[in-house]
Amino acid sequence: RWDLGYSLGFTHFGDSGIITDINFGGNRNESEYVNYNNNNDGKGIFGDFNFQFKNYSFMAEIGGGLNTNERVQNHSTKAQVDEMLLYLNGEKYFSNSSFNGGISAQRVISKLQESNAENLLGGEIGITHNLTPLTSLFASYSRSFIVPNVDYIFDWQGHINHLIDTATFDTYQIGTKSVFGIHELSGNLFYILGRDEAYFEPITYSNQTLDKTRRIGGEAKFTTHFNAQIYSSLAYAYVDATMRGNGGYKGNTIPGVSKHTLSTSLNYLPITQLNLGISYKYGSRAYDYNDFDNVLTKSPNYQSLNLTASYKLKDFEIYGFVQNLTNHKNAIVVGGKYYPYEFERTFGGGIKYTW
Repeated sequence: RWDLGYSLGFTHFGDSGIITDINFGGNRNESEYVNYNNNNDGKGIFGDFNFQFKNYSFMAEIGGGLNTNERVQNHSTKAQVDEMLLYLNGEKYFSNSSFNGGISAQRVISKLQESNAENLLGGEIGITHNLTPLTSLFASYSRSFIVPNVDYIFDWQGHINHLIDTATFDTYQIGTKSVFGIHELSGNLFYILGRDEAYFEPITYSNQTLDKTRRIGGEAKFTTHFNAQIYSSLAYAYVDATMRGNGGYKGNTIPGVSKHTLSTSLNYLPITQLNLGISYKYGSRAYDYNDFDNVLTKSPNYQSLNLTASYKLKDFEIYGFVQNLTNHKNAIVVGGKYYPYEFERTFGGGIKYTW
């Protein structure tokens, strides 16, 4: 497989306080399934815009976007997914509280031999209240969508499969954030109801959608700024992800989801231009990606120890990194077979230029 992506963006900060952001770009790619004599050619384009105005009293923004992607199998059969989005968001500030809300309208058109169109209405509403100048509480509700990638229409051999519905998620959250001295503590509890979430079906080897899902959990993060040169963070997340549809897997855990995730990091700036960092992430063992009955041995836990370094010189930034320093053997397990990912130590680096 090879991929080519390109994009161009423009941001303007107006004297009136209006920020304008416009982006567009595209991609080209090709996938060859060497064992099945299949070839997929793909291309896509996108464009989005956002206008935002903010002052001491309120914030308002309007934006939207267009996105289209297509794949052609063996230079004949074509699959295509088109997205059109328009949204409006706002925030209102009071002395000790703030309210936020928004609404989005989205149209998704999936094309194969037939065409399937979906009109989606989403949005969010929330409130934040400052108990003290250093402690705040928030609560929110949102409805969001995940549009299926055009690749979901193909099976594991590259053959045309079928159209996949857009996934819908209703998310309820409550949380808090506190600052005390050099420390900052934040956390939240969430309850997420999902519908039509995409997954890989192990019997027919095709992409399908789960009927209904539920995720209950929480996250916590503790950050410490020891001084201007050293700061650290420690985060933990727990999620209980279950299937709750009318299929044969009702009540079982969604495969491939770790219940426990722990991450920590430490950054040191010996001088203003130099940033040295070390981070570690752990994910607990999860059920095999095709173990919807929850009866097989779980996959190995995920571990990765990473190092980063960057140096800024005027408009240039030189950076380097080492991922998975300990060479931990991470893998996805499907049907007892191990598919390695991030399974060996990786080095990289580059130069950035900003003007």
